[in-house]
Amino acid sequence: MNVMVVEDNYSVAELLRVQIEERNHTVIGPIPRATEALAALQSYHVDCALLDINLGTDGFATAIAVAMDELKIPFILLTGYSEHYVRGLLPLGKFRHYPLITKPHTADQLNLALANLEARLGKGTMNGV
Repeated sequence: MNVMVVEDNYSVAELLRVQIEERNHTVIGPIPRATEALAALQSYHVDCALLDINLGTDGFATAIAVAMDELKIPFILLTGYSEHYVRGLLPLGKFRHYPLITKPHTADQLNLALANLEARLGKGTMNGV
């Protein structure tokens, strides 16, 4: 599975990369900026993504979420904010059905979310959950 990681915090991005690769998936990125993430959607075959809600100086990642939703690419939202706060930021609740992981996350949280995406996409992993 090709997993795009959109995260502007290098330490978090590196941890995500390692955890995804441990599940035998290919990481696209990490990508720290919204414009680069939008370009990657055109340049790579992306099966799913991990998307940080707040990309620092790029602001909120709503444009990326909208583009992925239109392309039918599932994603997991990542945030350091509370779930209640984030759900209020997203336009008209459009993304309420996407999973959300609050940071700092545990390996178990990420593994469960990725396993659910694998099942949804029909792409298993050698390592299991």
